Amino acid sequence: MIAQATLTTPESWSEDLLSRFQSTAFQNETATFVHARPWHDQLSAVALDLEQCSKFAMNSLLEADDPAARLLFLTANSHYLASARLSCSGQCLPAYPSGRAIIESALYGWYIAGAAGAAQRWHDKPLDHAGLKTWNKEFKFSSLTARLAAVHDGSARWAKYLHQTAIDFAAHPNRETLYSNLSHRQTTDGGSSLSEIKKLLITAALAIAGFHFPC
Repeated sequence: MIAQATLTTPESWSEDLLSRFQSTAFQNETATFVHARPWHDQLSAVALDLEQCSKFAMNSLLEADDPAARLLFLTANSHYLASARLSCSGQCLPAYPSGRAIIESALYGWYIAGAAGAAQRWHDKPLDHAGLKTWNKEFKFSSLTARLAAVHDGSARWAKYLHQTAIDFAAHPNRETLYSNLSHRQTTDGGSSLSEIKKLLITAALAIAGFHFPC
């Protein structure tokens, strides 16, 4: 990874719509670092914990009987970094679908790592109706959280709460997705103003903080 200090702005940067948006997003990230430092530090602390899990996963990847669980932990880490950056850049709602992916990747990884034969069954997803019904019953989210609850009820409750919150606020199209980040107020001239609320979300951080990785 190239340090930000060594980068120079390329010619024509910010002249097109996408690079202009990216430039603004990065400005928001630096503003978060300066003006909301406690939030940044919380996000960074979780990232440090996940980095340790990722190192464990990478160092033991080739030694595992099946790499799926470790790759799912790495996927959860990638989604966390994406969610943290979305939050720090002020893109509130898109952080929720990524937050959901953190929970799901971590939960599937946890189950596949510990349940005998689960990795192979997960890979061998059947195509016939009866087989698929049995497969879905084992690997649906509610089944996995029930198994997690038998080991650590607090983690299971956090996983279910954060998963449902992510769905409610953006992972599925619904009312909260449309309106939760908007503010409507009357102006002094009798008109009406609708604006986006510039707030930060640490849903992704809470998702990982409330979930126990087996590393």
